[in-house]
Amino acid sequence: MKRRVFPVLLLLLAVCAPPAWAAKKKSKWHELRSEHFYVITDGSTKKAVYIVRKMEEFRFLLSQVLPGVRLDPPIPTTVILFKNKKSIRRYLTTTPDGKYIKMSGFMQPGKERMYLVVDTSGRDYVKTAFHEYIHLVMRLTGERIPVWLDEGMAEFYEETEIQGRNFKIGFLDEGWLRLLQRNKLIPLDVLQKVDHNSLYYTRDLLRQLFYGQSWVLVHYLMTGREGKGQAQLGRYFELINAGVPMEEVFRESFQTDYDGLKKELEDYLRQQQFRVYRGSFNRAYKASVGEPAPLSTVVAEAQAADLWINRGDLQEAEDALLELAASGEPSHEVLYRLGRIEMRRQQWTGARDFFESALRLNSDDLSLRYYAAWALMLEGLPQEQDDERRKAGAGRVVELLTPVVEGSHNFADAHRMLLSARRMRGDAPTDLIPLAEQVHKANPQDVSLDFLLGELYIREERWADAEKIYTALLKRDLTPEQEFNVERGLGWLRDRNRREQERARLLKEEAEVENTEETEEASGEEPVQIKNKSPRRPRYTDPVETAPAPPPPKPARMRYVKGRLVNVACEGEAAVLTVRTGRRTLRITVRSLARALVMDPTNSGKKLACGAANARVGINYRVQPQKPNIAGVMVSLEFNPT
Repeated sequence: MKRRVFPVLLLLLAVCAPPAWAAKKKSKWHELRSEHFYVITDGSTKKAVYIVRKMEEFRFLLSQVLPGVRLDPPIPTTVILFKNKKSIRRYLTTTPDGKYIKMSGFMQPGKERMYLVVDTSGRDYVKTAFHEYIHLVMRLTGERIPVWLDEGMAEFYEETEIQGRNFKIGFLDEGWLRLLQRNKLIPLDVLQKVDHNSLYYTRDLLRQLFYGQSWVLVHYLMTGREGKGQAQLGRYFELINAGVPMEEVFRESFQTDYDGLKKELEDYLRQQQFRVYRGSFNRAYKASVGEPAPLSTVVAEAQAADLWINRGDLQEAEDALLELAASGEPSHEVLYRLGRIEMRRQQWTGARDFFESALRLNSDDLSLRYYAAWALMLEGLPQEQDDERRKAGAGRVVELLTPVVEGSHNFADAHRMLLSARRMRGDAPTDLIPLAEQVHKANPQDVSLDFLLGELYIREERWADAEKIYTALLKRDLTPEQEFNVERGLGWLRDRNRREQERARLLKEEAEVENTEETEEASGEEPVQIKNKSPRRPRYTDPVETAPAPPPPKPARMRYVKGRLVNVACEGEAAVLTVRTGRRTLRITVRSLARALVMDPTNSGKKLACGAANARVGINYRVQPQKPNIAGVMVSLEFNPT
């Protein structure tokens, strides 16, 4: 009842003027902007300006020492600076048993915005800001980066000091050093496999050891191994992004096995001196930071609610947003996020209604326009049978997304959706190819864009370009289904090339015969009569060309596992299940939660819902290994299997 009554009331509140007391209420939040960051804070504005200036200096330093590394995401970045532990606590991640994981900050990715969150009450708040920004940079480097490397790089680079023209990177952390010298190191094969659900990440004491060892391993690779470590680390990144199995990546990159590198690390910890990078710029970097301005509490806390929504804590986010709406201040920010919650619950029509209401209050919000277009697509536009309605809906999606892609040329999801909508609207491939090539160039890791561009080339009869892009795909890390589609496409293109070559040969022979006859007639000579001359070959005509029927795909292997479902990470109507089976952790995709086959023989009432879970399950799945570390695709799920 609560979910359906309050949204109706909220829509009414959104178009009403706020009461006088609401307009006079002093906000505790402020916002400010720099060249690369948008910042909101409920704490000291003086401290916020200082932190953002240091972050801009840090970003400039990285641009000098890590040339070629991507430092800015294709979507905006919001930095939330909380004034103390009490302020940040409600937004922290919890363990499966409901306890908050203690941390002074975190980085959270999103489809339309990245978030850096920092508690500014401690002594090391600038280090925390550097740490979380490195997590963002690592995310841009590749999604298969293991947690040890992600945390180790963040720990290494947070120890950076910038004073005018001079800088130092990689200070020795005495606390980590003492911890590691008093404890046995984690075996490196175990360290490699730690993820955000592992005990080494969720238990405080084990987590400290994991962080410390990740730091010293990166420190050793960046400063030791006789100067070879940095190049080897670069090779490690390269092989990971290419989809090479982890153990093979380790051995090929570092030219040793787990035990060998662990011994080197133990020797490194026993030494007395550790290197620190020192350098200077040609001139001191002057960061430009705007003046702080008051920000409505409703707007600020609505933005902070994204931290819950992105993590899947939908009920907590909805409760907070409805409370903000009840304060009487109309805000498209609140409506927009309630629409996002409806999307996570796969209520496409409800999401669209919220977004359209929010657009009437503010049509300039690019993130809002992106989600409104996405909801319209998910509501069923691609499956719409009425051609006119589909084209009209596609036109609305194009209208919503055009400002979004103009404002962010590297926003791959928005570009891909715009391409899809323009195709449904009936735009010619000639008009779509330049946009597709632009998006493909900006997002070279996105395999789906290769397939889309190849399809457009074929529709435009640019056969050579299509064959080139499919040939390049064979060198990529593909799923079995993708490999099948590439080989099928290449087979069709090569058959077509053979037919074209045969056609050209026959036409050439025919032209030579006709030229010979015309020459004989022009000379007036009687052609020599040859007995038993075979009849003239009939004139060549182009055959009707049809794409060959694809061979039947090989049936995928099926497996059944029992274990404990610990998390359901939703993305649109799809999801990834995290299941623990003994010592193993499996990740299994669900292509559509709405159509998933779920059984509950004990009538426990459990649902396949987004977010953290704790349920005994049995799962049938097709073995289709995918990245990152996906075991297969779910066929059915049973709660409390016997």
